[in-house]
Amino acid sequence: MNSTKLLFVLLLVGLFACSKEEPLQITDPDHPNPNVQTAALSSSMTDFSQDLLEKVLEEEPDENVVISPLSVAAALYMTYNGANGSTRSAMSQTLALNDMTVDTLNAAYEALSHLLQSTSGNTELHLANAVFWDENRITPSADFLNPMEAHYQAETVAADFENNPTEVLTIINDWVNDKTEGRIEKILEELNPEEVMFLVNALYFTGDWAQPFAAESTTDRDFILSNGNTIQVPTMFQDDEFLFFQDEAFSAVELDFDDTDYAMQFVLPSAEQNISEWLNQERLISINQSLSDQATVGRVMVLLPKFEINYKIQLNEVLQSLGMEVAFDPGSADFSNLGSLAYGNAYLSRVEHKTFLKIDEKGAEGAAVTSVGIGVTSAPPTIHFNRPFLIQLLHKPSGTTVFAGVIQDPMATN
Repeated sequence: MNSTKLLFVLLLVGLFACSKEEPLQITDPDHPNPNVQTAALSSSMTDFSQDLLEKVLEEEPDENVVISPLSVAAALYMTYNGANGSTRSAMSQTLALNDMTVDTLNAAYEALSHLLQSTSGNTELHLANAVFWDENRITPSADFLNPMEAHYQAETVAADFENNPTEVLTIINDWVNDKTEGRIEKILEELNPEEVMFLVNALYFTGDWAQPFAAESTTDRDFILSNGNTIQVPTMFQDDEFLFFQDEAFSAVELDFDDTDYAMQFVLPSAEQNISEWLNQERLISINQSLSDQATVGRVMVLLPKFEINYKIQLNEVLQSLGMEVAFDPGSADFSNLGSLAYGNAYLSRVEHKTFLKIDEKGAEGAAVTSVGIGVTSAPPTIHFNRPFLIQLLHKPSGTTVFAGVIQDPMATN
């Protein structure tokens, strides 16, 4: 296939633990227009995405960061169904849901999920959800499981965590391997004795550039790390027309996929800026506004590193810093809407996020049209991503941030 491939595999697992201390259908005529609610959900997800990326960068300021706000949000939306009282309120605040009801949230997620997965060409987005629980220590209620199946299309699996942990690990990891096309073979190494439920979201994206890079144009070029050291990085090149923006603060270019509802934005701060210190929620808002309101389509020379990164992070501290402390508190968390427990109280024990990201020009082999013409009066603008940069994968019609990250070192695989 003569095309550039971009692959994402993103996984989040929410786990509940025992401490020893009727769902609305999207076609319901009484429910608000799901398209309106989907727009509201996308807006709240944008706010959550910006908060999440800022906090993760604070946790790991000098590392490659690769997260999927969509995947994290989807798993937490499922979790939100099981929360009650102050725990639900805290989760609503963290997720920027503005006290959206569970029924409205579920219907909006279903509509958004359908929209995001309605792709064309060689672009594909697959979302998968599942709920696994210990059949001996927790009995999920129908009011919790029914929305999981109806709105999240989640697989629901009861198993014997306590007596057959190896078998449970195999079940969960096989599901992960299948839903991520083998890119993540497993997410769990072991089960902790107190853990009784896993909510899992997997996201898989693959797309062809609308304007692929030519493999023969890729050469090793300098890349300046945040510590000032310079390394050699295989760098792709293309001279063509793109949506781009430049000012004294940053340069950015947007590359469409063959399904032009999806685009990847690459943002390069000015040379004097340390990206981890420079990038915050306010800056992200400014970047998105500039690209939306001031970017123009024109000829630009793009030099972009190719890279492959595996990333993982436990999000406990990040989510607590965003206002979800009570959900992780064994004594105070209220997940009573999950169902009944054999003993103890349900709380979030850990939230793990694992990603795989690969960007290259595989399969292009000269299929891309690379213009090397010289302008009559001046050369076109050049955007060379030769120092740490921001990436965002967006679904443009809904404004949903599917993917966001900061690439500090394209040669670092982890």
